[in-house]
Amino acid sequence: MSRSTRQKIRFFLLGILLCVVARQFGDYPVRSLDTVLYGGLFISWALTVNRRILNKYTRKTLTGLVWYMLFLFVCRGCRYSFFEGDMLLSRLLWYAYYVTFLTVPLLCFFAADSLDEEGYSYRGFQTGLIAADTILCIAFITNDYHHLAFGDLGLGNMADYHSYGPLYYLAVVWIVALLLATMLRLLSRIRLWRNLSYPWLPLWVLLLFGCWFFINHLNGGRNPDIFWRHLFNLPEMFCLMIIAFWESCIQIGLVPANTDYENIIRRSGIAAVFTNDDESRYLVSENALIPEEIRVEDVAGKPRNLDKNTVLYGRTLEGGGILWTEDLSTINRYNEALTDAGEQLSEENTLLQAENEWKEQHYTLEVQNRLYDDINRLVSPQLSKIREEISFLKKEPDGPDLRPRLAVLSFLGAYVKRRANLTLISMERKDGRIPLKELLLSVRESLEYLKLTGIVTGMYETAGELYPEAGQVLLAYDFFQMITEQVLSEITALQVRLTQEKDGWRLRLVLADPKSMPSAEWKSTEVAKARGNVRIYMEDETGYAEICFRDSNHKTVKEYGAGAGAFAAESAKTAGAEERGTGL
Repeated sequence: MSRSTRQKIRFFLLGILLCVVARQFGDYPVRSLDTVLYGGLFISWALTVNRRILNKYTRKTLTGLVWYMLFLFVCRGCRYSFFEGDMLLSRLLWYAYYVTFLTVPLLCFFAADSLDEEGYSYRGFQTGLIAADTILCIAFITNDYHHLAFGDLGLGNMADYHSYGPLYYLAVVWIVALLLATMLRLLSRIRLWRNLSYPWLPLWVLLLFGCWFFINHLNGGRNPDIFWRHLFNLPEMFCLMIIAFWESCIQIGLVPANTDYENIIRRSGIAAVFTNDDESRYLVSENALIPEEIRVEDVAGKPRNLDKNTVLYGRTLEGGGILWTEDLSTINRYNEALTDAGEQLSEENTLLQAENEWKEQHYTLEVQNRLYDDINRLVSPQLSKIREEISFLKKEPDGPDLRPRLAVLSFLGAYVKRRANLTLISMERKDGRIPLKELLLSVRESLEYLKLTGIVTGMYETAGELYPEAGQVLLAYDFFQMITEQVLSEITALQVRLTQEKDGWRLRLVLADPKSMPSAEWKSTEVAKARGNVRIYMEDETGYAEICFRDSNHKTVKEYGAGAGAFAAESAKTAGAEERGTGL
């Protein structure tokens, strides 16, 4: 228990003592002085509750409970100060006591029931209790009509001449049941009993009041004397019991409250000093090392560095101010460690960057070497034929078939060049597609060189705007080269048709006077994988060879956009330049 809490409890006990002393003096110096003092005591307790209790609904319920206590003492003060000679009004004010006696236990139960709920609201059961309490209060106020609470009132002192009816005993059961339900509801919130100090203290308060009330009832409603003096009446004893009950619940921790600030601050890790308006130090935590000469107004809103690792802050509060320090040693240590780590990482990043650049260059070279190896493997038959033709021409440079052989050399060289070019384009294209215009330019260049051998060539195309898959284009060009190489010495004319089909495109070769045609099983696995089909046959000394591909997802130049069109135009321009300036 903190020092301030002990002071408040001593103040409250002193207030009770003053009320008892005032009662012994009767009406001196003013009439019903003890009633006024009790009212002030209850209000002061309500003010502390309003500051301490965390739960909003519990706080409001306990404050309302005090208002009913004040109502009880107002009724008692009016009864003995203003209407003591009026028996009817005096009796009605006495009945009104029971509005507090019946309602306060109900409010106690609601306060206990709402501790775990911030948005507490009445349910059907609570509404029924309110209705029952209202009916009981009305029944007591109207006792003169039915005499179910008190009978045999007569004309004398009502406290001495009356009997108890069934309604009175029902009220006693109501009060006891609600107070026990309140206690049980509070005890049900306990999870760890060992964390509570004096957990049975609220129950002892209830038992003490129960004993006092039992003695009161045995005396026929007359309040028992303490030390041969009449110190307490039922109203103040009832109210003090309720306050003692809830205060004990707060002190032992059954009711969450803002208490024990001094011990919390002293034992916490916060280095803080609380000051009064005159800058005197009210509360100092154990680890606060703040110089005495520093004032709150000197650092309020202007933090000051006490040393490298300590920053002092200040702020004015209502009734004083606060000074606190923030330890930056851990942050500074981490910052230094981060700086060292950053420097090491910077050096490592430089090494990693150099290593990554080397790996990238190495990978690029590997890819290029593999690519060149693949290209060399693909065109190795044509390179072998080119070497053979060159060797032959070196032996007979002035032979009669010089021109046809040079034309064949150009034809083979055009394939080597164009095949490598198509492969490079397929590697560069991220979408895996090649403009069919590239195939058209490649075939057209080969046909130009075939003309030099005396073969009549022609070409017809309607699919130059397509963008098929790269694998299909490469297979089609290989197919064209395979057919023409095998029948090159036999045919007299060659027509190439490149057309767009409904679900793809087709390359068709029509050859005049071939003696035989190659097998249609050429690269059957690769063609099938590329969704293609090869057909080779002869009719009336005319050979037909065609390869067609299905490609429902092919796009046109317009669908690719202006960039694709510019690419195709640039490719055509480059091909034209190569056609005009290429030779072996």
